[in-house]
Amino acid sequence: AIFYHGVDSAYNTTKSTTVYYNKITFQKVPYTFTVDGVDWKGMMFVTVSKEGFYVITFEAAADAWDANYSTMEKMLKDFRMRGWETRE
Repeated sequence: AIFYHGVDSAYNTTKSTTVYYNKITFQKVPYTFTVDGVDWKGMMFVTVSKEGFYVITFEAAADAWDANYSTMEKMLKDFRMRGWETRE
């Protein structure tokens, strides 16, 4: 992770769940952490394709999480595997 400098506590994760966006199955792993005294929230989405796997992360300061969550969901609903990863 990029934020190793200034991270006050280790990542705290909770149980993963399975979610579906745009006909793609993701494992969703929420986590929290603190940077320079500011609480942050994060969400990791992992999916597997025949070429490998994708890890998509979304992080925001805890007080901005709710305001930005719907934008993140819109991006996931539009996510498509195109190009080299879907060629036969």
